[in-house]
Amino acid sequence: MWEFIMEPTETTETTDNLPSVPPSPPAKKGSFLRNLSYLLLGATILALSGVIIYLLSDINHRQYRLNAQGSVLLVERGKFLPVGFEAYVPKDATLQPIYAPIPLPKGVTMGPSEIFADRTDVDRAIFGLLSGWSRERIDSNTDGDFELVVGYINRCETLPGLAEEQRNELQTLRADVAYKTGLRTLKGIADQLNKALEQFELALTLGTTHADDAEAWITEIKHRIEAYQSSTSPAVEGNPQNAVTPSVEPPNSPVEVTPPTTPAPSEAPGAPTPQSAPQPPGSTQQKWRL
Repeated sequence: MWEFIMEPTETTETTDNLPSVPPSPPAKKGSFLRNLSYLLLGATILALSGVIIYLLSDINHRQYRLNAQGSVLLVERGKFLPVGFEAYVPKDATLQPIYAPIPLPKGVTMGPSEIFADRTDVDRAIFGLLSGWSRERIDSNTDGDFELVVGYINRCETLPGLAEEQRNELQTLRADVAYKTGLRTLKGIADQLNKALEQFELALTLGTTHADDAEAWITEIKHRIEAYQSSTSPAVEGNPQNAVTPSVEPPNSPVEVTPPTTPAPSEAPGAPTPQSAPQPPGSTQQKWRL
C-alpha cells in the first residue's frame, strides 16, 4: 500500500508582490495663496466692521433728545457708541447753565422726544416747550407758578439757536411777565400798607401821643390801599376792558402824600384862624417813589 506523504512546501513571501504606496506629493503653491487670501479677507471684514462701528458711534454722538426723568427735563446727547444716550454736559462752562436740567411743571409727564441731529434744533424744541408752559401758567394764582414762568423765560433768553419768530414771541412773553410783575409789586405794596394800617390803628387803640398824626395816616393809607387793590383787579378778572384806572402816578413821578387836615369850623367875624391838623413826623410833605 502506498502512502502518500505531503511534505510541506516552503513558500517565501517577497515584497515584490505587495502594492506600492506612492509618496506624498509636495505642497502646491496654490494652497498657500488660498490660505493667504482667506486671512486677508478676514482682516478686511474686521477692519470694515470697525469702521462701520466707529461711524455709527460718531453719528449717534452727534444726536440729541429731550427726556423727562422724575421732576426734571434733561437734555441728552448720544453716547460714543452705536446706541444709547446720556445727560449732556457741555465742555464749555458758559453753556452748562443753558442745558442744565429744567424743572417740570406739576402734573406734566413726557417720554423721550424725537431725535435731533443738531443743537439748534434742540434749542428750538426747548423754547417750544417752555413758552407753551409759560403761557398756560402766567395767569395762575397757584403758589410757585409765576416764579416757574419767570425761570422759563430767563432760560429761553439764553438759548442761542432760536429762530427770528421765536425771538419775537419771546419778547412778547417777556413783556407780559413784566406786566404781571408790576401787578404783583402793587399787591405787595398794598400788603405792606395793610400792615402799616394795622400798626397805626393799634397805636390809636393803645393811646398814642400822636393820635392826630395816626388818624391822618390811617385815612391816607386806606385811600392808597383802595387804589392799589383796584389796579390789580384786571389781572384777576382777565378783562382789561373792565379795568378800573388806579389813582397811581406814572413811574418816576413822586406821589405827594399829605395827610388830610381836620375840617375847619365856620369862620365868624373876629374869630381866630383855625389851625390845621398836625402833619406826620418829619417834613410836611413826604414823597413816596413807586
